[in-house]
Amino acid sequence: AATITHVAESDVTNAFSYTVDHSDQYANQAKEEGALSVTPATLTITTGTASKEYDGTALTAAGSISGFVTPEGGEQETATFEVTGSQTEVGNSKNTYSLTWDGTAVESDYTLSEDLGTLTITASTKELKVVSKDGEWTYDGNAHTKYEYTVTYGDETYEVTIAEGETTGTAKLSTGDVVTI
Repeated sequence: AATITHVAESDVTNAFSYTVDHSDQYANQAKEEGALSVTPATLTITTGTASKEYDGTALTAAGSISGFVTPEGGEQETATFEVTGSQTEVGNSKNTYSLTWDGTAVESDYTLSEDLGTLTITASTKELKVVSKDGEWTYDGNAHTKYEYTVTYGDETYEVTIAEGETTGTAKLSTGDVVTI
């Protein structure tokens, strides 16, 4: 008897032979061999949708894969599935994935049905404010400046003083971004 297991084997003729008692009593005999084929199973891949305000860190969301076949009396077939989508800056992107055929599953035995989510980063709505400090002098004929500033970002506060002989001062926000004054 003919057998077929995998899609890649293409069509296999369902070959057979037969005998019949008193064969000479049947003047019009015919034999027709059918075709055996295997169509791919469907793997369903879903990745999550997520969004957040910009905070300097990557946004990711989980995903899942289902539909691997379990042969009769065997173990469920396997391949390595990993969600790879990531969005850090303002904008959006597909929540991508990778599928590595390094397990028992054979790529040609499956078709993929994808439902990919979107990762979205929106601009931070926390107020970013830079304030220069007040300064007051009694006239003495000299030029006066005060290189002291307060940087606030949401509930974060940073004091910045531009040192003597320097032209800039900085504050590093929780986002990892640097404010240069």
